[in-house]
Amino acid sequence: MSFNVVTDLSNSFHPYPKQKRDRKQDRNGQIKQKSNKLANKERKRFSILQSKKECFICKSMVNLDKHEAFGGCNRQKSMEWGLVYYLCRGCHREVEDDENMKRKLKVYAQGKFNMKYGAELFLKEFGKRI
Repeated sequence: MSFNVVTDLSNSFHPYPKQKRDRKQDRNGQIKQKSNKLANKERKRFSILQSKKECFICKSMVNLDKHEAFGGCNRQKSMEWGLVYYLCRGCHREVEDDENMKRKLKVYAQGKFNMKYGAELFLKEFGKRI
């Protein structure tokens, strides 16, 4: 019985694992820019939830931000389907801090989506009911 002894381990053996990098930083330590595709999506956001460009909560027309109804992995889908609210900065902070308010906005967005496109499509796209 003979054994093949491998003497060159340079390609197959790493005594130290690679250092994990933060996903948002490139090799030079700089924060990555948004992709052109995502930046275009963000610029072209529209809303099926509001017809006027005013804060959804307090009706202010100053310092408006666009807020997606569904964040996280469903943020881009919210942009695609128009589930975007206009919120002033103060109300935006309140919504981000208040889970109950966030849930109410999601329920409202789901209702508008269901009226326009149907409940089956909502389940297909977002995978859950709110």
